Amino acid sequence: QKIKSNKLRIAYAGIMSCTQKPELLYEAYQIMKNNENVELYFIGNRSKYKPLQSIVNKNVHFIDYLPHDEFLKFMCENIDVGFVSLTNDYYGACVPSKIYEYINLSLPMLGALPIGDGMNIINDRNYGKSVFYKDIDKLSLIIKEFQNVDYLENIKNKILKDNEKWDMRIPIQEVDRLLG
Repeated sequence: QKIKSNKLRIAYAGIMSCTQKPELLYEAYQIMKNNENVELYFIGNRSKYKPLQSIVNKNVHFIDYLPHDEFLKFMCENIDVGFVSLTNDYYGACVPSKIYEYINLSLPMLGALPIGDGMNIINDRNYGKSVFYKDIDKLSLIIKEFQNVDYLENIKNKILKDNEKWDMRIPIQEVDRLLG
């Protein structure tokens, strides 16, 4: 059961490094004209990652790593949008595992990714929106779009509807059939 809030709550969860650059989310948030209705959550260890260390903002929250069960509970109860990022063109062929985790949580996604498979899963299936990782202005505009509750609910319903397609039992059955 989601804890009610008048604010859009977006979370980045994972490794804080220059490969992911979670600070892209904060940069997009900062350039928004009206960002008081948005809260950001960074879940993970930021102690060795300088770009996030100096952030002090009442709408930006930092949480250390959580045990997986607690993490899932926190995301389901508190977060409206999951943020996923990779910041190298080379990673266009990679699909961050967070995308699959957000699908399993039926959580709309905001992506800052290289052009490729991860971006395509989010955009082509309407599971949220992803932009090229260097386009901070567009990322900011999407955050503004996501403040529309009905729009977000439609994305969530689309993910829920497709959820079974991502169940590992389905592709495994196909592998069994091909090997059998």
